[in-house]
Amino acid sequence: MKMLQKVDGKWQRGFSLLEILVAFSILSIMLGILLKIFSGGVRVAEITGNYAEAVQIAESLLATVGIEEDLAEGEQHGESNGIYSWRIDTRVFTPDVDAWDPDSAPVIPYRIDITVSWPSGNTQRSFTLSSLRLGQREQD
Repeated sequence: MKMLQKVDGKWQRGFSLLEILVAFSILSIMLGILLKIFSGGVRVAEITGNYAEAVQIAESLLATVGIEEDLAEGEQHGESNGIYSWRIDTRVFTPDVDAWDPDSAPVIPYRIDITVSWPSGNTQRSFTLSSLRLGQREQD
């Protein structure tokens, strides 16, 4: 509220000290809230970027499985870009179908699970990509 007061014979307008303190308090609370919102947005953008990179790593690993060598059961481990660690788990897949005879099938289905993990603050985040691939049955 603007107050009128007479100083040196002239009327002057101004804010009281209490009004200024209240205005600064409201301003500081609003700035604190805005800072928290923006820092949360930056944190979410960083997490999203990490997930996108983990997806790219998993997809590129999946594209190479079974190309250089025949599919076989087992695990592989490794690191990528210094912070991401990955694991490829390859297992024979047996469908739950009565008509499936694994001994007479010309191919062997494999389930491939690729897990990429990385540290994020105090937690460990991970992403898993699963797929099925058909491998050649060894000829007798």
